[in-house]
Amino acid sequence: MNIIERARDFVKKLLSPVDPRRCPYCGRRMTKKHGHYTVTIRDVGGVRREKVQRYWCHLCQCTYTLPDPGREARARYTRQVRRKALDLYFHVGASLRTAAEWLRSEINQTARALIWNPLLCLYPPPATIARLSHTSIWRWEQQAGQQVEKQAQQGCFQHLIRFSGALVADASTVYIRGVASPLHLIADAVTRVGLVVRRLRTESEAVIAGQFRLALAWWALQAEEVRVLISDGAAYYRYALDRVLRWAKQQRSLFHLWRNIAPHLQAFAEHAADEAMAILSDMIHAVWDAPSLQEAQEAFAALQNLWSHVPSLQPVLQLISKSLEEALLHTSQVVEGMGRTSNVAERFFRRYRQRTRRLGSFMSNGGCDAFNFLWHIYINLEPYQLRREQKRHYRHPGLCPLQVAGTDTYAVTWLDAVGI
Repeated sequence: MNIIERARDFVKKLLSPVDPRRCPYCGRRMTKKHGHYTVTIRDVGGVRREKVQRYWCHLCQCTYTLPDPGREARARYTRQVRRKALDLYFHVGASLRTAAEWLRSEINQTARALIWNPLLCLYPPPATIARLSHTSIWRWEQQAGQQVEKQAQQGCFQHLIRFSGALVADASTVYIRGVASPLHLIADAVTRVGLVVRRLRTESEAVIAGQFRLALAWWALQAEEVRVLISDGAAYYRYALDRVLRWAKQQRSLFHLWRNIAPHLQAFAEHAADEAMAILSDMIHAVWDAPSLQEAQEAFAALQNLWSHVPSLQPVLQLISKSLEEALLHTSQVVEGMGRTSNVAERFFRRYRQRTRRLGSFMSNGGCDAFNFLWHIYINLEPYQLRREQKRHYRHPGLCPLQVAGTDTYAVTWLDAVGI
């Protein structure tokens, strides 16, 4: 059962009524009511006390109570509060303390709730108030992330997507107790489905190759299916191409190529005229933006003839010459819809840093790993915006990356997939 099927089964259990007279242990109906007890429920609408009916099974000789679809067993806060807290934390971008303050105001109808509804001052304060702490939201997030990790190890991602044949891989930095650690991402370059998001101890050739093996195993993909790898051309990616992705070709990310030549261009601009710098930039654009490899080679020949006598530009010309075929691989249509840069990974890391910037630094390795697993599910099941903007366009409005990859996720949210 994959993760979407589990999510649908989870929602179905919440919506389907349970026969109160059927014993959950033996399945028989030889039961009777056996008193009740009172619990305090902390919900978005306020704090209330409810009676919970207890039943007795004559065959099992024991009592039982029915599961509450609105609240997990022995939980003080309802499912709505927990889901809203995680959605505030992940989607809105609030800090843990801000999310806790917001929810406390909604539950107790005090504090910031008086800003939303000034008429609340006419009513007496609640007799019982909820003292929701930011540590409770962090604990819920950790439990959800550990649940996703368990599902991944059980093969819940296998045979879930229609693979495009192109991978994109890149690395960023995550901080744990103020110490930087590498964070690695492998994703589908066309559908933008994140395949693996892992914190690494070291960024070595063997470790990166192991991440590709892990991604293929999690999603039940074969190495022969990978035809293109989009990366910055680091040595450990070439090692992975030689050892794991032997049938794939390398697509050099133009974003990283521009970043590699930027220091040399800045050094040249210090003693060159603005007109010369503009001509040089236009000629480099003509090479890397060419619609075909042949036109790129012709543009590079013109670039070399004009600037080969400038010593400070020799590293630029050597880099363009060495990576020309790999930089123009996207023009050969090896994989339909494949990009020319690693912007899928850059977009992922940009949102990841926006989210973790308020956090500052993770307090433990386990806390970081649980967060990464939960972020993995969130980013794959979060739909793109439907609303149009003047300067921003969404290629798949209203769809999440899994839907772009051919997975039917209708009426399933990322919190359903987590099972909260």
